[in-house]
Amino acid sequence: MKKILHSEDCLKTNIAKVEEAEYSTSSSDATEKKGPGERLVKLAVLLGTSILLYLIFNRLVFFNSYVPTDSMMPGINPGDRLLGNRLIYLFEEPQRGDVVIARHSCDENGEKEFLIKRIIGLPGDKVEIKEGKLFINDEELSENYIFEEMNGTFGPYFVPEDGYFLLGDNRNISMDARFWQNTFVEKKEIAAKAWLKYYPKICKIK
Repeated sequence: MKKILHSEDCLKTNIAKVEEAEYSTSSSDATEKKGPGERLVKLAVLLGTSILLYLIFNRLVFFNSYVPTDSMMPGINPGDRLLGNRLIYLFEEPQRGDVVIARHSCDENGEKEFLIKRIIGLPGDKVEIKEGKLFINDEELSENYIFEEMNGTFGPYFVPEDGYFLLGDNRNISMDARFWQNTFVEKKEIAAKAWLKYYPKICKIK
């Protein structure tokens, strides 16, 4: 037999449905009211995490650098921005030809400053420049990265252990190891290996 609802039962049922609907609407409104606050918290967490990651990578992994001079032309030009790898020399030794960012005092009583130069002489090397030609341990070194043929005669320089002899690629205007009172850069002064130029165009540094 089918159950027949009296009018009073129908009324109670309808009232229950209305109350349930009102409760659902109230819950939905409450959720919507919490929404913007929750979104702000999530945004703040995301922003804080991004800043933290930036600081970690910028301080510990990468070296962000701006180049003010033309001593490393043609590969690196004034106004270029580049990234250096801070960690690479924890796993390998600096190599001849590496472009590095070093914090070095060029004069005896001068303050240390950041420099971008190319490693030419390694520990134990004899470096000499004769009439514009570069010699390492009495053998001429071919260089395809310099801006123009070098002028002058310099040296010989005898690179000490844990020392490096650095030159700019734009040899005829670069103020580098040839003119420094503190001729050699120590390994601990090398902050990073120049890795990537990202402004005004992206390219790997060679």
